[in-house]
Amino acid sequence: MDDCGYCRNVGQIGLPGGGFGFGWHYNGAGVPTRKGVILGGFSGATTTPPIHNGDFKNYSSSIPIARFVDAMLSPGKSINWNGKAVTLPLIKMCVFAGTNPFHRHQQYNRMIEGWKTLETVITVDNHWNATCRFSDIVLPATTQFERNDIDQFGNHSNRGLISMKQVVAPQFESRHDFDIFRDLCKRFDREAAFSEGLDEMGWIKRIYQEGVQQGKPNPLPCRTLIHSGKRKNTLSFRVRICGFATSHSVTIPIWSR
Repeated sequence: MDDCGYCRNVGQIGLPGGGFGFGWHYNGAGVPTRKGVILGGFSGATTTPPIHNGDFKNYSSSIPIARFVDAMLSPGKSINWNGKAVTLPLIKMCVFAGTNPFHRHQQYNRMIEGWKTLETVITVDNHWNATCRFSDIVLPATTQFERNDIDQFGNHSNRGLISMKQVVAPQFESRHDFDIFRDLCKRFDREAAFSEGLDEMGWIKRIYQEGVQQGKPNPLPCRTLIHSGKRKNTLSFRVRICGFATSHSVTIPIWSR
């Protein structure tokens, strides 16, 4: 890429204030990072240990994602990864959730050739993208407007947390990813281990409370109160994040002739 080549040519890689980055254009990158809480995710908050039977038929249990096409085309091949040798597995089925290989991967034609070796491809997504078109089964997932959630804003700056209130009911046949995988686990009697008896809001509260515990040593610990999510009729609103409250008034820019 041009920025990498430029930094290399001028000798800036590895020097203070030099180098290159690919995520400086969004989420508050380039500003000082705050020492607030960092929320965990669903898988990180589960207390049920995963099941590993250790039987991978002499293949490695994990491989670099950038080499999954090589695994489809050359199963059993040994490659070097982070200073160790791994053996690419024989892949018969792929489940893609929250990712679109036809967007982020390279050498699409080569990937299509590898795709033909798979017996089944399942995609969970809220957009009809290229990966869906190359799938045997597509499970439509809800967008952020069709579910309740909690998230951080400013991934780089770590500015705060935001309550994401559901706006509309799930449209057509779309379902929450949590419900999709909970029902799949139910098919082989692992629903209780997956959900731990919690629903959508139950998991949001658990993840939030983990953030509260994480923030206690900080000067401004998060409150234990879950935001009600009530809407205002105007564009003035009040935000309460990590121990302080402030009012904001939004001005929407418009085009005029």
